[in-house]
Amino acid sequence: MNESIMTIAEALKEGNSVSKELHQVAERQVEVAKRQVAVIEKQVEIAEKQLTVIQQTRPRHYSESDVWDLLEELRVTDPFRMKVYNHLCDNEHKKRKLFGVPPHMRGEALIQMMTDACIFC
Repeated sequence: MNESIMTIAEALKEGNSVSKELHQVAERQVEVAKRQVAVIEKQVEIAEKQLTVIQQTRPRHYSESDVWDLLEELRVTDPFRMKVYNHLCDNEHKKRKLFGVPPHMRGEALIQMMTDACIFC
């Protein structure tokens, strides 16, 4: 019986040792997983920055309805609205140029652009 108890004690001792080793392995796996998550988060951050750069560098297409909405927002009066609308829609460069101006300065930029084109003459 003494021998049986010693065998059981030895088995428990080995079980504890194996359990400790498994626990250490699990802890290492957690650390590796944390590093992998950090790498993935960094990759996502880089991808988001690249997407922002791509979106900022590609030319934006402004539709005719974008132009019309802008003219209404700027409260261009009816006698001039169609002339200005046609001028901007016929000239993609002028349209992009106007939309590139900060919103609070677009009215002034539009007046200057139309004066230069003799639309308000």
